[in-house]
Amino acid sequence: MTPEQLQAVHERLAHLTSEDWNPGPDKGQKPYNTQMLEECDALDGDGVILACIDGETHTVTHKVYCSK
Repeated sequence: MTPEQLQAVHERLAHLTSEDWNPGPDKGQKPYNTQMLEECDALDGDGVILACIDGETHTVTHKVYCSK
């Protein structure tokens, strides 16, 4: 690809990326309230839970625990 093509692709996709981990946690319709998280919701550091959440019904469709 030419530099001009790469720049055009970058400009078209720029709205999908961010330098921040979670730039707007309290904006829009989210599946849970970040203010309602409790200590038991935190991970123990031994793994990560990946979850797919339906954007319309806000229900978990898939859930996987990945350990280190």
